[in-house]
Amino acid sequence: MTEPSQVLDTLFRLCYPLDDPPLETIDHVGAVLEAALKYELRKAIQMTSRRLRELIPSAPLRVYAIACKLSLEDEARAAAVVVREKNVQHKYVEELEDIPIGAYLRLLYFCETGRDPGGLFFSHRSSSPRSSTTKKKKSKSSKSAAGGADSLATSVSVPLPPSSLSEAPTPSPPPTPPRGAYPFDRIDCEVEFETSDGVRFGVSKDMVSLSSPVLYALIRDLPVPARVTIPESSKVTDTILRICSPVESPSGVKTLDLDSALAAATKYKMPKAIQFLRRALLARADTDAATSLLLYAVACRHGMHDLALVAAKRTFRMELTSSLYPKVEAINISAGYLYRLFEYRRRCRDAVRAILDVNKTDWIDRGWQPRLATCCLSTRSTLPCWYGRYIEKMAGEDWPGPASVVKQEVLQAALVNLSWYNCSYCLRENGAILLYQFGQYVAETILKLEDQVALEWPPEVVVGKD
Repeated sequence: MTEPSQVLDTLFRLCYPLDDPPLETIDHVGAVLEAALKYELRKAIQMTSRRLRELIPSAPLRVYAIACKLSLEDEARAAAVVVREKNVQHKYVEELEDIPIGAYLRLLYFCETGRDPGGLFFSHRSSSPRSSTTKKKKSKSSKSAAGGADSLATSVSVPLPPSSLSEAPTPSPPPTPPRGAYPFDRIDCEVEFETSDGVRFGVSKDMVSLSSPVLYALIRDLPVPARVTIPESSKVTDTILRICSPVESPSGVKTLDLDSALAAATKYKMPKAIQFLRRALLARADTDAATSLLLYAVACRHGMHDLALVAAKRTFRMELTSSLYPKVEAINISAGYLYRLFEYRRRCRDAVRAILDVNKTDWIDRGWQPRLATCCLSTRSTLPCWYGRYIEKMAGEDWPGPASVVKQEVLQAALVNLSWYNCSYCLRENGAILLYQFGQYVAETILKLEDQVALEWPPEVVVGKD
């Protein structure tokens, strides 16, 4: 048994006719409940799950994560409601590292929209216990009905002519298993890899020995021809084998397929495939912002920190919590990575908004301060008369970006009503040019401020070189 003694002691006391042991901390409750589910101890499950529900008001996000980890849909749903009521979905709890990214995405979607996350549920169960019970009842009743009909039919014997007894139907030959595309479609090969979807890939033993020491270890001592079943799909297998074969490497592979292929190549220690697939992912760095969240998740899974940082920046100023992302949910990483992305975005936004205070000018460098102080003589301030309106216009956005601070409407809004100040300099071309140049400086400052914020990375994860 892998559980610590404290957990087992509580677990057994719940099952014996003794006084119920205390279940005080949420850590202890979660550990005992996990053990009770593992060993299918009904009484312990009932008591610990009830205690877990009692902890929802004080620690809703932790209860939600524990419930998702243990596939307790009812508890997860009840906790999600309280998380939304208390607006604590963006707080960090250690249990986020134990649940998949999809469970956290669905929670954020629910908290943002108030809508049920489709048929996915929070803990990602495919169906509820009630629906599965209904299906079982229906199938049982249908079987009994079918059994009645069968018994009635077998009570009547119909004599068959003698000729029909000798003319038994000839069994059809078994279907030929599908084979991989060229060059893996050869039948006279030394090795066949059969994938999870039943496709067979024929390769030579020499190719396997040069491509993957792990795969070669599986076939090394087998007689030729050898056949080995692997858990990967035919699409993934074709990709990693094609990269290592003397034919043209695959092209146009989708990001989700690159993730699966890189995971397989890493598992089988295929250096050529790993290098090719990592380069293919890096080439997606300039992809459209709509797929940046998926690219971030893939980069995090494979320890590609630089790519994860690029993808994270491309999610800036995007609304990420009002939609569901089925493709992102397919990536095998913890919810902690998504929390760190949102925390990174928040710190970058706060760094930018820190300069959107009309009365705060210490962020302006020494090169710009004298230019601003001498450009406008109509006010006693060391700032031009358009400065306040320009900053206020930028502050109207939740997160101003380098492109938005130099938009025509933003610059024009800063120059409106300057005649009130009777400022001939700012109303002329020189003032407008200075405003545009200052806008360019603000855009550069925003980029610098965002670059100064670090994207956190789990300390136990070994960061891979991109």
